[in-house]
Amino acid sequence: MHTTSKTEVLCLFGPTAVGKTEVLSQLQDRFSDFEVISADSVQVYKKLNIGSAKPTREDQKKLPHHLLDILEPDQQFSAGDFVSRADAAVKDVISRSRVPLITGGTAFYFVNYLFGLPGTPIADPEIRRRVEDLVETQGPEALHALLSQVDPLSHERLEMRDLYRRKRALEVFWGSGRPLSDFQVSREIRPGISPHLFALDRPRDELYQRIDARVETMMDTGFEKEVDNLLTQGLTLSSPGLRSIGYLQLAQWIMEGRSSPISQVVNTIKQETRRYAKRQLTFFRRIPGVTWVNPREAVPLLEKLLVSLHSVDPLGRDS
Repeated sequence: MHTTSKTEVLCLFGPTAVGKTEVLSQLQDRFSDFEVISADSVQVYKKLNIGSAKPTREDQKKLPHHLLDILEPDQQFSAGDFVSRADAAVKDVISRSRVPLITGGTAFYFVNYLFGLPGTPIADPEIRRRVEDLVETQGPEALHALLSQVDPLSHERLEMRDLYRRKRALEVFWGSGRPLSDFQVSREIRPGISPHLFALDRPRDELYQRIDARVETMMDTGFEKEVDNLLTQGLTLSSPGLRSIGYLQLAQWIMEGRSSPISQVVNTIKQETRRYAKRQLTFFRRIPGVTWVNPREAVPLLEKLLVSLHSVDPLGRDS
């Protein structure tokens, strides 16, 4: 076994429904000495299973996954939380002489894991209270209007429903006098890691067909009931777990008394998911050094790399 001074890790990303799960399953049949570290901002939550396309318990028994079901749906989970937990999971996997494979579709998790976190100010409790008071007394519209004035780039980049990150952007401005968009992520890979970057893509019409089919499957397997149960347990539209696509639309529809045909909600979820996939691809293509591949051709390439990485001592220890 030869050695390296940096931690070797394989990263596999791509838009939702592109086929990451199928690739992993095929890969596991050919090479079993790897474990998955999930980079998915919804799959971290317990009870959010159908709408997040979370691997089943059976799937997880066959192929170990990390960072699934680690939080309640009303808890926040930041990019910084992901990086620290992913680092710990990578070390854990390597300590058992297996290869870590980070995979998912949450682009900013990958960016912060690879390049580090931007040097934004630490949250100030007093400023946070001021922002919360603004939203509670004047509504989200006041937040959006103010953010558009002080940080137009973040206003355009952050989704309107993502109140957590939009509030954080205003916190940063009030705390530092600088817009969040001024705090840029480094362009250099973090010290101590040596990532191997692969991304999956398909022709756009094929990807969109897969998205539509996935949404239909989710509905057929109990997605509406899953969201209904979450609301019954006390979650609200402001709960982090319910802000994601699919959960948000179904929760709003249920809370409004199911007053419109469910087919309209399903079509909205499909449309929003397609838009999200387009944004994912745009974000991922900004990451340098990525090998893009069609899922049909990915398994042999990834298997070859996994075998090579398995022959490396990823922590640089003497053999």
